[in-house]
Amino acid sequence: MRKSSKLIAGLGVVAGLGVALAPLGVFAATPTRLDNLHITSTEACSINGVEISAANAGDTATASTFTDPVNHYDWAYAPGTEYDFTRRTEGTGTATENTFTIVCNYADGFKIVANAVNPTNATLEHTIAAGTTGPEYWAAKILSTSGGMDTDYTGNTPFAIDTANQKIVFVEGATQATGASFSMGYVAKTAADTPAGTYEGSVSYTLVKGA
Repeated sequence: MRKSSKLIAGLGVVAGLGVALAPLGVFAATPTRLDNLHITSTEACSINGVEISAANAGDTATASTFTDPVNHYDWAYAPGTEYDFTRRTEGTGTATENTFTIVCNYADGFKIVANAVNPTNATLEHTIAAGTTGPEYWAAKILSTSGGMDTDYTGNTPFAIDTANQKIVFVEGATQATGASFSMGYVAKTAADTPAGTYEGSVSYTLVKGA
């Protein structure tokens, strides 16, 4: 404040002495200041409310993999007919739909890839391979999508998961706050000569950055 007061007083003296004031015209009449704001929104995703580490996003071998321990599919039926798997909630036996809801702010979107282990009866050394035709097979199907989730597969039509990191669904851009969802189902068929017994397999779904 003292410095400003001296400056004003000095100008007053100069004006009183009749010195030309024209040079003062080079200053703006109203001083301005520009504040530059730099805001960074960090990348973050969650699947069914489970946060995914940004450091591992896109790494199919680590924290990008979501595993739900209550996804149990039970099936028991006569050979020669295609049947739907039924998901059973662990501990209750209640049939439920297998839905994944993803909230993700990746600007370039994301995709879900699948890797399958074909159902095998280790004791009988027999495996049911992925497929959609033939005497025996198992297949997946997408029951529904919502919230901007897209897929290259026809809804509710069985397809084989038979390649590594097979793209199942994708979103081209960030999701809304409510997220994007998809539901998976499965079918299986055994042949008349498929050895009787219980077969176990699995499918892992991985979120990968970029649609």
